[in-house]
Amino acid sequence: MSTMQKFVLSLLTLLTFFFTVLPTPAYAQFQDWGGCTQTVAVPGGGNAQIATLNCLPVVFSNVVNALLMFVGTVAVVFIVYAGIQLVMSGGDPKKVAAARQIITYALLGLVLVLLSFFIIAIISYTTGVDCIRTFSFTDCK
Repeated sequence: MSTMQKFVLSLLTLLTFFFTVLPTPAYAQFQDWGGCTQTVAVPGGGNAQIATLNCLPVVFSNVVNALLMFVGTVAVVFIVYAGIQLVMSGGDPKKVAAARQIITYALLGLVLVLLSFFIIAIISYTTGVDCIRTFSFTDCK
């Protein structure tokens, strides 16, 4: 078995462990709907809550939170991959430089994503418009 096959097998094992043994509880909703739902009668009897267009900020917030978790996971996978490449480089300067470059880019991407939230917070604080920080489009005046 070649080293690349061993690496792919190790990576698949790590991802399987990450997604099966250490899962976070899966919720259909990260945030409370906040009263934006509407009650409708169900044909079989009873009532059901359906989302209206006023729930769009909550859905957008959930998408942003899910993407943030995805970006963090991808950055960790790239850093682990680069660490393995660094250890397996055997002192070859080209392989060491390539592994360091992957680590640098993964950390740079993660910092840029987190910095975007900081920039939004600064703009919100400077302008006094809090709804851009909480994704609450209906509260902007």
